[in-house]
Amino acid sequence: MKLLLFIFGIFILNVSIVLGQSTLIVRVVDSLTQRQEENCTIKLITALGEKSLKSNERISLSNGNYIIDVSHVAYEKKKFSFHLLKDTTLNILLIPKSLKMEEVSVNAERSMAIKKGNIILFPTKIFESQTTWDIIKNSGYVEATEGGDLSIRQKRSTVYINNRKVYFSGVELKSYLESIPGNII
Repeated sequence: MKLLLFIFGIFILNVSIVLGQSTLIVRVVDSLTQRQEENCTIKLITALGEKSLKSNERISLSNGNYIIDVSHVAYEKKKFSFHLLKDTTLNILLIPKSLKMEEVSVNAERSMAIKKGNIILFPTKIFESQTTWDIIKNSGYVEATEGGDLSIRQKRSTVYINNRKVYFSGVELKSYLESIPGNII
């Protein structure tokens, strides 16, 4: 009787191993940058239908044959079959699509800042929708920090408004210049 129970237990164990479940993780990686791509469509195709997956999603499946179909707008499509026998992580390398452009046009208007001695003059018509702080920050000549500090060529600068030296702290100066519309300078 004990021998019969032992044989029956081994049989059940083997059946559970053969018909068991395994975990599948699918990771999609850019073949050039080796960075993981999150925004792709992953389809797991079985004999019973399709299931959508996300990159790095852990899914429990019965052991068997499956097809993976991975697509992304910027990459070549990948489709392949595999046999799942144990816990598996699939690393799928996507190859970027190459785009051939016949022509590229760039239209822009240059700010035409003029430097006269120690003074930099800006035409404000280009910056009408911006604040004075934005004009200074985007000029290319002045380094403006979030703390309100202004420097030119790594040297702290002095600010004059209407030919008078301004004695504001960095944050006060930034707040003041942000309150002045660029079109009234």
